[in-house]
Amino acid sequence: MENSIRYEIVFEGRLMPGFTAQSARENLTRTSILNPVTASCITFDGAQCVLYSNSSKRKAFSTFQKFQSAGLDCKVRKRTERPPLPADSRFSGMLKYFLLALLILMTAMAFSHLLDL
Repeated sequence: MENSIRYEIVFEGRLMPGFTAQSARENLTRTSILNPVTASCITFDGAQCVLYSNSSKRKAFSTFQKFQSAGLDCKVRKRTERPPLPADSRFSGMLKYFLLALLILMTAMAFSHLLDL
């Protein structure tokens, strides 16, 4: 049962003592924990975000230690189950393709009128 439990690392915008936002970002990219683009998107405003998800307990705590060494004050928690997609999600996908086909048809009709002039 332990293997089926998944974990995630949550960051709430706090830094470890002695780190600045810039030094934490540099540490994250220098140690290849995050790529530069992702590291630049991290905010330090107290907003909660999941940095790492769906991993085993061992991997989660290993990665957690890397984030803390880089300067991010994170926590590890059990991953909560995501609600299933609504039953009509297939319908919304079909609607997207219908609207795309309608757009193509309307564009073709507009061009055909231009050619008739």
